[in-house]
Amino acid sequence: MMIYNTDSARVEYYLPDNWTAIQAPFATAHSCTAAIDCASEICVDGYCCNTLCTGNCNRCNVVGSLGTCTDVASDCTGNCDVCSAGNCAAVQATCTGNCDTCSGSGTAYSCAASDSLCTGNCDVCSGSGLTYNCAASNALCSNDASSCYCSGSGTVFNCQTCPDTYGVCGHPTCSSYACGNAYDNGVACATCKTCSSGSCSVFVPAGSTGLNCTAAHYRCNGSGGCTAPCTGVAGLKTCGTSCPYSLTWDCCVSLGYARCTHDGTQYWYDAAWEARTSCSSTFYQTGCYNYTY
Repeated sequence: MMIYNTDSARVEYYLPDNWTAIQAPFATAHSCTAAIDCASEICVDGYCCNTLCTGNCNRCNVVGSLGTCTDVASDCTGNCDVCSAGNCAAVQATCTGNCDTCSGSGTAYSCAASDSLCTGNCDVCSGSGLTYNCAASNALCSNDASSCYCSGSGTVFNCQTCPDTYGVCGHPTCSSYACGNAYDNGVACATCKTCSSGSCSVFVPAGSTGLNCTAAHYRCNGSGGCTAPCTGVAGLKTCGTSCPYSLTWDCCVSLGYARCTHDGTQYWYDAAWEARTSCSSTFYQTGCYNYTY
């Protein structure tokens, strides 16, 4: 049996299970329902087509190009893809940040963050749309003086160490990811000097020991110096025959600090300190000298 199919505008005859056209096949751009309808034996998107047109962004039903396999850019739905040779493809140059990549699959490729492109120890890749850039993240630092805050540029941001402004007279601090410095007042910073307000500027009182002034019987002199005893002494007495062992002045000096008062209450006599309230007696007077601290 043969009939004229008004839907397909052709004469068909019936074979077991289907109708088959008996007129000449249609040219490219004619509507079709099966490959047998077309001279090209290719029916795509309802039209006889010039190629198989099997990409994910090409079609044969584009108005103005019916029957010709044509790329359709709008079929690619990402923000960094194009339709090329019938398939959607990523275009990295569309992404404008320093840590983004154009990634995806099928018909959708979009710009996305890639943390691996940020190479510091406290940076993250953040942004939106076509632009993702490396940025500092203080939360990745430990908020102490050795790793206080995050700073850098480009693709490298690192945790920063706080500078030591005052040296021995202070120490760096970190609070809320901001550096500071604290004073270490009273700390020994030089011979006979201590710290004040970040400066090594305070002379310890005369007579103080320690603070790099540690030799036997040496004392700080109140001006930042460490002074030996028996120097610049007022009222020196001459060593004479009444000194033990008939010492001369040169001999007193050679013994080291001989005949000097000790804290105003003891005197050096015969290689030992002995308590004396004064140096008035003839026996001791010639052997008594004051420390000058």
